[in-house]
Amino acid sequence: AFNLGRLRQRFGATPLLVLGALGFAVGYLAMGLGPVLVLVVVGALINGFGEGATVPTVQELVAGAAPNESRGAVTAVWVGFARLGQTLGPILAGVAVTAFGFTTTYVLGAVLAVALSAATLVFASVVRRGATGTV
Repeated sequence: AFNLGRLRQRFGATPLLVLGALGFAVGYLAMGLGPVLVLVVVGALINGFGEGATVPTVQELVAGAAPNESRGAVTAVWVGFARLGQTLGPILAGVAVTAFGFTTTYVLGAVLAVALSAATLVFASVVRRGATGTV
């Protein structure tokens, strides 16, 4: 996230969101399938790239899309839902690990991350056609 402003100006929001989601997928696969600790650490670093590329970008897009008079409320709702996801995600992951094991849970997470990347590509083009091109 440290260089995100510069990266956003150079590449735009959509590529950062797509690459961030793919970073989640690669990171999850490395952590779930990595036979040695070094690969797990590398996977966690790649996952961190995904987090740093996506969360601030989405927050900026949400805040920028809101009208001035309701920007604070819209941002507060977004932050509330982000925190809800950060609370429920580990709980649901724990349930999945208990039911399916670590490897399957991480592979399922990678599949969801690839789906998120694809959905970002599809919906960004829809938004771009109907908006000012901020995505």
